[in-house]
Amino acid sequence: MAIKIAIMCHKGGVAKTSTVQTIAYELSTRHNAKVLICDLDQQNNHKTLMGVRDKDDKGMSAVLLNSYNPKKMVHSVRENIDLITSGGKYITKFDEFSKTHTAPELLLKDRMLEVENDYDFIIIDTPPAMSLISGATIVYADYVVIPCDMDTMGFAAAKNMIDFFDTFEKQTEDKIAKVLGVIPVKADLRRNLDNLILDQLYAQDDNNLLRGAWVLSPIRQSSNIKTAQARKKFVQEVLPGKPFSEDYAKVTNEILDFIKEDKPKVGEAYLSRLNNDSLNEERL
Repeated sequence: MAIKIAIMCHKGGVAKTSTVQTIAYELSTRHNAKVLICDLDQQNNHKTLMGVRDKDDKGMSAVLLNSYNPKKMVHSVRENIDLITSGGKYITKFDEFSKTHTAPELLLKDRMLEVENDYDFIIIDTPPAMSLISGATIVYADYVVIPCDMDTMGFAAAKNMIDFFDTFEKQTEDKIAKVLGVIPVKADLRRNLDNLILDQLYAQDDNNLLRGAWVLSPIRQSSNIKTAQARKKFVQEVLPGKPFSEDYAKVTNEILDFIKEDKPKVGEAYLSRLNNDSLNEERL
C-alpha cells in the first residue's frame, strides 16, 4: 500500500506545486519508486505543467463527487510518475457536496482505496486555504509536509498549520497524518530575515511545538523554475545538478529517513526494498 504524503499550507505562493513535483521526481528517479501525484487544488496546475490535454478531464473532482474509479482518471506523465488532475473549478464543489455525508472527512480515504496498491507513494497537492478538503486530506494522508516562506507571514502560516492539526485532532475520532516536516522554501541565507525565520523554526522544534516534525533543509530560490514550467518539464530535467535540484534531493532523503525511522505499516514492501538497496550500495 502506498505511503501518502500531502504538501500542505493554508497560504498561497509557498511552492507547494514545485515541492510536489520535485519530490515526486526524486522518488521516482533516485529512489526507484512508483509515484502518483494527486492534485486537490482548483488551480489544476499539474495538468498545465505536465501538458495533459484532455479538456473533459475532471480528475479528482469526478473521483470525489461522482465515485469514479481513480484508476480511470490516471495520466502517465513520466516513467514511474502518474497524475490525477484536480478537475479545476469542479473540485470546489466538494465542500457543499460533503455536507450531505455523515463523515465527509473519510470521503477521500474511501474513494482512493482502489488505486493505493498500484504505487509506492501518493504525493498530494492541496489548496492554499482552509476547507473541508483539508480535513479529508489529513485523515487520508500518512504524513504532511509544510512549506514555509522565509518571511513573517510564511512563518505565521506554518504555525497556523500546526494549530490546525491540534484543533482538528480534538474534533475527530479518526487517526490523522503525522506532520513530517517543515521545509524552508525560497531561502537566501545571505539575508538576515531568512536566517531569523530559520532560527525561529529551529526554536519551535527545540521547544516541541511542531508535533514532532523535523525542520528540513532549506530550499534555495531559483529563477529557472519558470523555464522548466514553460517547457512542461520537471525542474530536475532542465536543471540537473543545480542547487535548487540538489536541495530537493537532500530534502527527499530526509523525508525518507523520517519515514524509515517512523516505521509505518504502509509501504513496508517498498521500504524493505529501499533498505536492501542501501545495504548493497554500502557493500559495493
